[in-house]
Amino acid sequence: MVSSSALGPSKGGGWKPFRHFFYRSFPSWSEALHAKRRKGLQSKWEGSRVLECQTEQDRIFWKKVLGQKTQGTFWELDAGDGTTGSHGICLEESHGWKGVLREERKRPAEYARKVRHSSVLEEGPENFNSLIQKVPAPDLIILRNKARLVDVVHIILNGGVDPKWLVIESAQSDVETARLMRSAGYRMIWAFHDDEYYQRSRP
Repeated sequence: MVSSSALGPSKGGGWKPFRHFFYRSFPSWSEALHAKRRKGLQSKWEGSRVLECQTEQDRIFWKKVLGQKTQGTFWELDAGDGTTGSHGICLEESHGWKGVLREERKRPAEYARKVRHSSVLEEGPENFNSLIQKVPAPDLIILRNKARLVDVVHIILNGGVDPKWLVIESAQSDVETARLMRSAGYRMIWAFHDDEYYQRSRP
């Protein structure tokens, strides 16, 4: 139930909860609508405030997107050095999550091994077997390279894994990403800077 204060005379007035419902529930029919959805969903939890640090973004992600879940599991693909722009490191250090990182570049993988508690796999993107052996049922997949999305969706649709959430780094608004995620049974529930946050539609 929406409180009367939420329907008060703020910018957007009583339409704001409806707009957020619309942006969460309906598909992106065009690039313009998808860009508008991203902008609308970004304001859902932080309003007009500008979040300037990864810490604040991670706080909202854990509290609002993940529902304050602890002891979860994740895959972090194309993880880089394991720290820069990483959601996984906060989940590990603050909320008891465990996971596996995949980074095929040698130097970033070596650095990630020094700073992360999770395993770091230094292998190409075409093989999911090692990831499944380490974490067979991830709650979350963090995808830092959108070019890998088709492979991730393929393994989901074929029953290889069934994560509840996906975070996709997507610097540009891309309606095809939203359409592909919808075909796999996911809806975008938040967006922030370069990240789109998707949740499985079914229970």
